[in-house]
Amino acid sequence: MSRIEAKLIELQNTGQTECGEKLMKAVKYALSEWPAMKRVLENGDLELSNNLCEQMMRHIKMNLKTAGNIGSEGSANHNAFMYSVVESCRMAGIKVDSYLDKLMDCLKKAAIGEDLTHLLPCYCTQ
Repeated sequence: MSRIEAKLIELQNTGQTECGEKLMKAVKYALSEWPAMKRVLENGDLELSNNLCEQMMRHIKMNLKTAGNIGSEGSANHNAFMYSVVESCRMAGIKVDSYLDKLMDCLKKAAIGEDLTHLLPCYCTQ
């Protein structure tokens, strides 16, 4: 990987006189995405694309098209938040209603400033 990165940097430094315009555009793009590529290769659990998320959100987008206007920016933010919670539960294989019941019970008992990360759907089990 370090040899590939060095070659990309070398190509970038040569300028457009030796390389074609499209190659230079590709080199610039590759170098801009290089930190993300290194992260993916260092951690095999990372997804290479967001296609799964986009597929899961498709029905939401179709619903918004038919629903028309949500009403306000605040309503749109709340709507997006709830859709995110529901889809996260589905991805984790959790029943949404039981998750929300458990979440509300835990939020009632939580202290101010308490770390509630463990309540996210990805950390919960049925």
